[in-house]
Amino acid sequence: MSVIELKDVSKLYGFGDATTLALDEVSLTIEEGEFVAIMGPSGCGKSTLMNLIGLLDRPTHGEYSLGGRRVSRLTASRAAKIRRDRIGFIFQSFNLIPRLTALENVALPLTYRTNMSQTKRLKMASSILDRVGMQSREYYMPNQLSGGQVQSVAIARALVNNPSLIIADEPTGNLDSNGSRLVMELLSEIHKMGNTILFVTHNPELTRYANRVLYMHDGRVIHDEKTAIGRVASTASEGMYKIAKMTEEDDLAGVSALMKAKPHKDNPPARRGRKRKTTTSKRRATPKKKPAKTKATK
Repeated sequence: MSVIELKDVSKLYGFGDATTLALDEVSLTIEEGEFVAIMGPSGCGKSTLMNLIGLLDRPTHGEYSLGGRRVSRLTASRAAKIRRDRIGFIFQSFNLIPRLTALENVALPLTYRTNMSQTKRLKMASSILDRVGMQSREYYMPNQLSGGQVQSVAIARALVNNPSLIIADEPTGNLDSNGSRLVMELLSEIHKMGNTILFVTHNPELTRYANRVLYMHDGRVIHDEKTAIGRVASTASEGMYKIAKMTEEDDLAGVSALMKAKPHKDNPPARRGRKRKTTTSKRRATPKKKPAKTKATK
């Protein structure tokens, strides 16, 4: 069953000569339970596509169906209700509220359910934090957590409403390698439970967690690749997003070049041209002749 279906979807910004085409007649179908990575250079339309799928924006042209229901022309209130019940968002910048604890941040989306008591909201939030391994830090403030831990809390917040679709816009963009592995392993565990996951990334190595990779350029999906989980997508590793690896010889060459460019203070570079200092010093070393004493006239 297809969860997401886009048909000739376009998105325009601006008017007249200042019009920008962010998406150019994108047609796309995503099945239930897929783990989809979206790659492409900056400005190719990845975030715009995520915003449209997450009902944060509307297409200018085309049709969008979510779970078999047309949602491209919904009112703001209906779109907000679907977002609350069916979609979970994970952002690159975390977007946690600094003055709230991890537990309170995770429970925040549940406040829109008026029929739920505060005690039940906090209990559900604590259960989700336990699911991502953060229950022991549920009373920590965001500034007391590492980057990977903060993003884990953000993932728990996205899961608290039990959504069927998770949208992650560069979830590892602000994390180091350890934090990135932690976040991707959490998303992998969520995917195994039956959730459909879409995530944007610039890192080809992260495509090993996905079973499908979309490549975008200039507002279009230019390549759609099925891949086995655990392997880096072939297009990402072999051509389009290949990253050269630095060797030890490259590092030594760089250090040598730096040493030549910045000589040590004890060995100042020799000056070119005539040695004026030597002649000057000799000239100064020669004592000046004193005027001869004359006899005083009587």
